[in-house]
Amino acid sequence: MAVFPDIPPQEGVAPTFEMRLKEARFGDGFSQRSGDGLNPLEEQWQVVWNTLRADDFLAIHDFLKGLTSGESFDWTPPLPGAVQQKYSCKAWQPVPHVDGLYSISATFKKENDL
Repeated sequence: MAVFPDIPPQEGVAPTFEMRLKEARFGDGFSQRSGDGLNPLEEQWQVVWNTLRADDFLAIHDFLKGLTSGESFDWTPPLPGAVQQKYSCKAWQPVPHVDGLYSISATFKKENDL
């Protein structure tokens, strides 16, 4: 299992949580909901690294480019008490700056792989 480089993202990064639900609506206006599957809570992080030196930029960029089959990787979210879990990244945006520094924004999705 690949482990994401130990380069913390910019402060202020927050997750988005969304419940995946199944819902049945009835003709009288009532509805019934239940969680979809064993892990219905979906978690996604929009992470940003600003003012990266070239070596840190390349460590992150090359790591993400190496995940060509969509495999998950181990990453610890930047929250107190957070533990390392499996995430995937389908999209990221590298941005070079004129001062020789770089930034990257990426979306990490928590996976419930075996």
